Amino acid sequence: MRLTRYRLRALARPARRWAVGLALASVTFALVHGAVGRAEAARARWGEQRSVRVATRDLQPGDPLAGATRHADRPGAVVADDAIDGERPLDGERTAVAVLAGEVVRAGHLAGPG
Repeated sequence: MRLTRYRLRALARPARRWAVGLALASVTFALVHGAVGRAEAARARWGEQRSVRVATRDLQPGDPLAGATRHADRPGAVVADDAIDGERPLDGERTAVAVLAGEVVRAGHLAGPG
């Protein structure tokens, strides 16, 4: 009980309350700053974002790509070199192979206009 009274008396003084508050704020800032730095470093390891075309539904060979894809940004480390650019229109293009929903559309997936 004596310890509790001491703590209450110590925190009752404004200077000590401010000191405790500033110490807690400093520790919180340091922890958050470190976490943000680690997150940015992890993102940098995955490379720059690339704009690609992604299938919105499962596609079978010969299916038209018009209206079946959408623009998406993906980390460069997980995008194939022959991935179709996100801004490229695919009107008239058809698939040469099966493409699953969410899969990045690649040049090798295209059969050409048809």
